[in-house]
Amino acid sequence: MGDGELAVGIIGVGTVGGALVAAFDGRLPMYVRDPELAEASRSMCELVKNCHIVFVAVPTPSAGTGDANLTTFHEVLQEFIASGGDQRGAPVLCVKSAVCLLYTSDAAD
Repeated sequence: MGDGELAVGIIGVGTVGGALVAAFDGRLPMYVRDPELAEASRSMCELVKNCHIVFVAVPTPSAGTGDANLTTFHEVLQEFIASGGDQRGAPVLCVKSAVCLLYTSDAAD
């Protein structure tokens, strides 16, 4: 994690993530990750290395059963961990996606 000024990472820039980008724009250094941004999207390693907090704001659409489809959320968690997000000094992960608290606890194990 960067040692200088507080930096934030934002994963997903849809409705929720886009509002976070607007809120932090010009106030703090930002590292934004979203496949829709193509070359402008930062790598997960950059977020883990440079940010103090990373907001996860990925879609959790309704599955056919009415439950949330957490596929993208789970992929983001796996990539975060694979990029060193489970190491001491890694950024705090703040979940802004609609994910049940019990699921986030299970996913961390």
